[in-house]
Amino acid sequence: MVFSSSAPRGIEERGNSFYYFVQQVIGAAAGITLLLVIMSWSRPFYRNPVFVYGMLTLSIGMLSLALIMPAIRNANRWIHIAGFRFQPSELAKISLVLFLAYYLDRKKDALNDPRTLALPLGVIGVVILLVFKEPDVSTALLIGTICAVMLFLGGVRLSHLFVLGLSASALFTAIILNAPAYVRERIMSFISPEANLHDAGYQAYQSK
Repeated sequence: MVFSSSAPRGIEERGNSFYYFVQQVIGAAAGITLLLVIMSWSRPFYRNPVFVYGMLTLSIGMLSLALIMPAIRNANRWIHIAGFRFQPSELAKISLVLFLAYYLDRKKDALNDPRTLALPLGVIGVVILLVFKEPDVSTALLIGTICAVMLFLGGVRLSHLFVLGLSASALFTAIILNAPAYVRERIMSFISPEANLHDAGYQAYQSK
């Protein structure tokens, strides 16, 4: 599927119809290799606080670094180092899941104390705002949804989540109203792609 959708672009941009296909294969092979290595380890390193907080710090640092990297199509979502390109918001998703799992387990007896919730909510807020700044609204919403589900499964009261949800909705609305026009256009085209079939709604309508 990657080859069929990227071959013409590969010829136009790189002179090689297999360019993006090969990049995808290399990434998949590296991911599978890493998966097999991790599966072979008996000690759950992802429960080590040094690893958890280190990975979280690395993710926030890389998200901040991406904002000063050269923009691609008016967005600062990528880090470019020695010909290697990486999107730190993908690492942030994993980091937040590991951090929340570790923190919620350690603090489960005092989880609904506002002082206990302050740290994870602050971390979530920083990550989401950095992703919004790129800008990448859809990924920011996805990260917020993942974190909300984890807080619920971790034992945070629904009343707390309701208040947080209202606050997040108000903030999101304010951000969207002040966001570039294309952001609002994408949201409207997602809700009603038929309204603009030849422009913003084209991809969503074709997928249906």
